[in-house]
Amino acid sequence: MERRDFHATQARTRRGPNETATERKAREALETEIAGEKIFTAFAGATEYFGTDKSKTVLSAHTAFRAMREFCSYEPVEVGGVKKKMIVVRKPDGSRILGEDGNPAPFAEAVGKLIAALPDKDQILRGSQRAGSGSAGGSNYEPGDLDLDHLTDEQLRDPKIRRALRDRSANAGGIVMGRAFLGDRTGAQK
Repeated sequence: MERRDFHATQARTRRGPNETATERKAREALETEIAGEKIFTAFAGATEYFGTDKSKTVLSAHTAFRAMREFCSYEPVEVGGVKKKMIVVRKPDGSRILGEDGNPAPFAEAVGKLIAALPDKDQILRGSQRAGSGSAGGSNYEPGDLDLDHLTDEQLRDPKIRRALRDRSANAGGIVMGRAFLGDRTGAQK
């Protein structure tokens, strides 16, 4: 009986002229569900952007999936002469986000470019500064930008990066007591 059920199931899921409308609807529903699961898994795996305290956005993978699902599809794509199904991310204008090789970009790279293209990106990206009174939050992040808040020791030794950090701290706001920023570093009273 198991063998017959296997063959019956296989026959019901077979595409072609013998497929009934009910079987086609069931197959398409299953394909849609699988595509949704694959896309959600890609969002959950893109921890650079979603789901952790160090992610570049404030969104969990679940929230990002619900907000950006409309820009993602799981479709056949020809890569190197071979047709295979993969996740394709599109910009708000509908154009595919491509990698350097001209094929659809890997998901994490593509979603970074998608976020940069969204008109409300400042509401979903983490601010580059600590939150506080008077802080507008948001970010001017573009994919490939250096995150000055999370540098490695090697990056801290780079003179260009040290200069960027010094310039950023020179413009930092806050209350200044005394003559700290007036050039008098000796501490002498005048």
